[in-house]
Amino acid sequence: MGLLQALNLVAPAGPTTPPDARRGKKPAFSLADQKGEAKRLGLELDDPDDGGGAVTAVGADSARKKKDRQPQTTVTIHNFTGSALRLLDAKLRFPTARFVPAAPPLIAPLGKARFQVVETTIGADGGGASLRYHIERRRQNVNVIFAWERINASITFEGDAKHPFSTALDAVRDTEEGNSYDLLVKDFAEPDPLEVRVDILNRCDFTMTLVSATLEDPASTEFRVPPKRVLERDIDTVMRVQGLDDAKPEVAGNVVYRIDRPNTAPHFARMTWRRGATPPDR
Repeated sequence: MGLLQALNLVAPAGPTTPPDARRGKKPAFSLADQKGEAKRLGLELDDPDDGGGAVTAVGADSARKKKDRQPQTTVTIHNFTGSALRLLDAKLRFPTARFVPAAPPLIAPLGKARFQVVETTIGADGGGASLRYHIERRRQNVNVIFAWERINASITFEGDAKHPFSTALDAVRDTEEGNSYDLLVKDFAEPDPLEVRVDILNRCDFTMTLVSATLEDPASTEFRVPPKRVLERDIDTVMRVQGLDDAKPEVAGNVVYRIDRPNTAPHFARMTWRRGATPPDR
C-alpha cells in the first residue's frame, strides 16, 4: 500500500505556507472555479484539459507508464495572467534528477506548461525543484518562484511589493503513482486606472481570425490580456490594454480580424479604441 498525501491551498498575493497534509484524500483544487472567476473579470483562459488550447510543454516520460520504473514527479504550471512567463533559472534538489522535457523557457499568456522531474534513485521524492520566472509586464517588475518537494509546495514573488498577482496550488504525494503538483499564478485584480477594457462581439455568423493587433504607442502601452486568436460565431471576448505613462493616458490601438466566410473573397473587420473616446454617430 503506497503513501498518499494531498495539499490544497488558495492564497492571496505573496508567499504561501502549506497547511498540515491531508492523508488519503483527493485535492479540492478546482480549475473550473478559477476559470469562473477569470471569466467574471474578462479573462479567457487557454487550458487543454478544459476546452482546448496549446500546452507550452508536455512531458511524456515512460516512467509513469511502465510498472518496472519508479513513480516520478509531474508538475503543471497554469499561467492565468495575460503576460508570458520567461524562465530565469531552474534548480533541482538532487543532482541525479532531470526535467523531462527541459524546464519550459516560456509559458504563454493564459496558457500552461506540463513536465516531469525524473530521478532514478528514489523516484518521486527526489523530484524536488524550483523554477523562477519573470512576468513579462512593464507595469510591474515581478518574478514568480514555483517550488515543490514531497508534500510541500509554494509560490512566492520577488520584485515590486505592490502587484496584482495571486496564487493557488495543489500538491499530492503518492509513492505508488508519483507526486503531482498544480501551481497557478493569476491576475484577477480589479482594473488599473490606466487600463482600458475592450469588448469584441462576433455577431457575423462566421468565425473570425486575428490578423493583427497594433498599439498606437507601444512604448507606453501594453496588453494586460491580449486579443483572442480565433472568435467563433456568437462569441464575446475581452481585451485589457494597460497604459504605462500617466502623461500619455490615451491607451489607443486597433485589431484586425479576418471574417472567414467560405467561398468568398476575404473580408476584414478593423476595430479601434482610445481611452475616453465615444463611438461615432451612425
